Amino acid sequence: MIHIEKYSAANKISKRWVQELINRNIIASEKINGKRYIIAPPEIKSDASNLLPPEKFKSEIRTYVGKCGKLYIREALKRIKEYEQATGIKIKGLSGRTLYGIAEGKRSVYHKLRKDSGTARNPILAATKDKIEAMAGHLYMKLGEQNYRFVTTWIQELARANESLYEIAAIPQPTLYRYVRNFLAPYKSVWDFANDHKTFLKGLAKVQGAFTDDIEFMDYIAFDDRKADVAGSWYYNDAKQKWELRKVWYWIAIEMLTMMPVGWVILPREPNSEDVVNVLVQSMLKVGLPKKGYLFDNGIGYSERLCNFTGKVKLQCSGSGYFENEYLPVAAYEPTHKSNIELFNRHIKKSLMYGIRIMWADRVMK
Repeated sequence: MIHIEKYSAANKISKRWVQELINRNIIASEKINGKRYIIAPPEIKSDASNLLPPEKFKSEIRTYVGKCGKLYIREALKRIKEYEQATGIKIKGLSGRTLYGIAEGKRSVYHKLRKDSGTARNPILAATKDKIEAMAGHLYMKLGEQNYRFVTTWIQELARANESLYEIAAIPQPTLYRYVRNFLAPYKSVWDFANDHKTFLKGLAKVQGAFTDDIEFMDYIAFDDRKADVAGSWYYNDAKQKWELRKVWYWIAIEMLTMMPVGWVILPREPNSEDVVNVLVQSMLKVGLPKKGYLFDNGIGYSERLCNFTGKVKLQCSGSGYFENEYLPVAAYEPTHKSNIELFNRHIKKSLMYGIRIMWADRVMK
């Protein structure tokens, strides 16, 4: 569709005359949001790379003929011929007979779905679909990749080997594949979550004899800072009165056994001692105090601001206990002491890169 003013300018006629042609039903039009649009067939350009996809072109031509009637079929056929010459593609469903049927109301503009579309029409499939769905769901989540054909083959092999599933083996492979594919397609995001969680669980610390080998729930809460694996974030600098692209940092606290985040801040700068206190208070409010203590690194984690804060609340770190009369910093942690939070940081990076790949793939496909 094209706005009435653009149509009059393109055809070098007045807007008043276009309105008169509309009143005489010579030109088809439609009013959308208070504006008048002329219904016109898709324009064919000489550059084939800028043409509409075949299905989109077909839909627009059929819609155009359905709204405008027989008077416009000759123009539509001309556009179809130009399109086919430009692309070298013969489009089905746009013959003169079909278009006349659409204009006379004998054919629908859009193809109607069968009433039983999406259902199991094969009698054996209809009788065993509960078993098939149960097996397909289990195998799909267990499989390390989203492969509907492999799931279908696996079901067939199980059916041939198990007497109680013999009837499934009699279903034609293409029929079974289509049903399994349509059943599993809505669960793609569930598969993504489940397999990403498996990757997370595989990354948990399992070194025998290390500090993390015998750690129990809520023994320790570990803190760490990290520069995020992104290009940066836009931040408005009040002093310079302009936007700046800055590196993104986060300071995070996790429960050491489950690696569950219990407090964090995300910043366009390196974290300072106030941010450490902020995250510490978040963790206290969310899960309370750990049984043995908090783990920090030797930098910002033992700043004067944090020492004063923990002294005021009678809190100790790194296994020193609680409610002592004075703050007693302890020796630096060993590499295995903080391995869980480093593994958590790695998992965040992997998840971020996975999300970027998904977004990039969607962008390329579009």
